[in-house]
Amino acid sequence: MTGFNTPTRIGNAIVLPGDIVFGAGGGVLFIPSHLVAEVVDGASKTQVKDIFGFEMITQNKFTTAQIDRNTWTVEMLDMLMEFIKTDPRGEEYRALDWSHEYDLAINGDPNDTQTAL
Repeated sequence: MTGFNTPTRIGNAIVLPGDIVFGAGGGVLFIPSHLVAEVVDGASKTQVKDIFGFEMITQNKFTTAQIDRNTWTVEMLDMLMEFIKTDPRGEEYRALDWSHEYDLAINGDPNDTQTAL
């Protein structure tokens, strides 16, 4: 170790103090400190949407095309909120803020070019 709380070179990457280094079977991911909360929240939202989505597909309430859309409808988000609120599998996700997703559902997402099949 050459220093503490100093920039460090790992291979060809420079890692700054506060950055997160995540190693997985496919390689290493560097997350800048200012994006850590966004990445963690995004991963949590994806996880609970997957749990909910598989449940809805099993119950034939939504198609895979609907679940896989980047921007969900207000109806889908309302059902997700109810799932998080009442289902034990949603308990750990109850503190997440979904206002951005609701805003995109109401006003549209100009970056969402995905269409339902």
